[in-house]
Amino acid sequence: MDDVQLRPATGSDAGAIAGVHRLSRASYYGTVPNPDDGREAFWARFLCESERSTYVAESADGVVGFVTTTRVSDPVPTLELTSLYVHPDRVGRGIGSRLYDAFADDRRPGERGVLEVWAGNPRAIAFYERRGWTATTRTRPGPEQLHYVTHELRP
Repeated sequence: MDDVQLRPATGSDAGAIAGVHRLSRASYYGTVPNPDDGREAFWARFLCESERSTYVAESADGVVGFVTTTRVSDPVPTLELTSLYVHPDRVGRGIGSRLYDAFADDRRPGERGVLEVWAGNPRAIAFYERRGWTATTRTRPGPEQLHYVTHELRP
């Protein structure tokens, strides 16, 4: 596995996180990354929100992945896994598992987990299913006529 360290994200990570986010999404959607998509501003705002927690995976090359969680009441205590992305060149090296462990460590006893997965991303679906997540019937429209499907991890 890569020599990767996890650490809490700071505001100065917004650009690097946006880059990983942009490249990862383009990879699994099969599109070209758009450098003018506003992701830097999005992440600069996200990183300042107190109910969110973001960790970056960093190597000598810089940020190579990140995970973000959000605490919500839905109506039960819930930790939403808002995002987990690994740079496409680093997939399959255990970075995603280490980032997932940060989510698992942050999850409180009795708290359920919730996340959305795009139905066109079988690698991500398998990743979460191996960890006990199950699809619900809740969906929302996504690209390529495929939905984002809500998955749940019971307490």
